[in-house]
Amino acid sequence: MAKAIRQYNTRPFRLPPELEQRLKALALPPDVVQRFRELALSPDARRRLRLEIPVEWDIPPELVQAAEEVATPKPPAEPPPQEAPPVVAPIATKDWFAAARKDHPKRKGESGDAWAKRLHGLMQGAPVTKLWSEGTCRRRLYRDN
Repeated sequence: MAKAIRQYNTRPFRLPPELEQRLKALALPPDVVQRFRELALSPDARRRLRLEIPVEWDIPPELVQAAEEVATPKPPAEPPPQEAPPVVAPIATKDWFAAARKDHPKRKGESGDAWAKRLHGLMQGAPVTKLWSEGTCRRRLYRDN
């Protein structure tokens, strides 16, 4: 555990891969590279880059520009507008039930109670004006027979 904490605490800051490759190509001393990483990841990187990096190091302008791009905070991306589900006009419960009886007839060997329970389950997901209880579905099956 202590080894993992030590490795975590001594791990250097990492820039995006393209900046890391540019830093390696410059062949700068490791302490300067680490300082550049710290500066690039700090919020006021632009000001500190101009003040603290020695003049004798010839840093390409594209590397400084890339570090500034990384350091400047980006506005949070707005989530895409969600489309509202299409509004379905409610169907009169009696009309829906009559259509459901025709579309989902009683199965072979199915009792009337089981059929009413199945139709009630279908009604729960349908756009009806009023949701009937399972008992009401059962009474309507027997009444209309």
